[in-house]
Amino acid sequence: MRKGLHGTARALNALSRDRALEVALTASRLNHLTGFGFSQVPGPERRNPLREDDLVHVDARYPILWMVSDGELVCSANGHAFTLPAHPKLPALLRRLNRGVPISVKDLLDAYSTTEKRGNVEFVASRNDLRALLDKFHSLRTLVRLTSS
Repeated sequence: MRKGLHGTARALNALSRDRALEVALTASRLNHLTGFGFSQVPGPERRNPLREDDLVHVDARYPILWMVSDGELVCSANGHAFTLPAHPKLPALLRRLNRGVPISVKDLLDAYSTTEKRGNVEFVASRNDLRALLDKFHSLRTLVRLTSS
């Protein structure tokens, strides 16, 4: 009996250091929260790219959730999780979106596309990278296009 417990303890210890398991568990928890407990959520819509003059917003009652984990940002919107490099400006972008106040795509790209260096790591968030992220949120029905300005 004791031998079996020792083996189980070693296995749990090894699993607790498994990066993929940590991300999967984080994503699962965030998906549960943003999917409001549903096990099945609607899939993404076909992408309809946003234009720079589009006004967009997130319904503040249904925010984008995220956690930073070992150099990655695990994001979830409407029950769909994905990971991004943990660029230092991304949490600020997500907080800005979650306020629910309409803003133009151009203003978001201007404010949050940047290259930053932290220690020996350079984080790049190009306009194209951010546009792809905004389009992804739009396809997940989290970022709503209000009108073109």
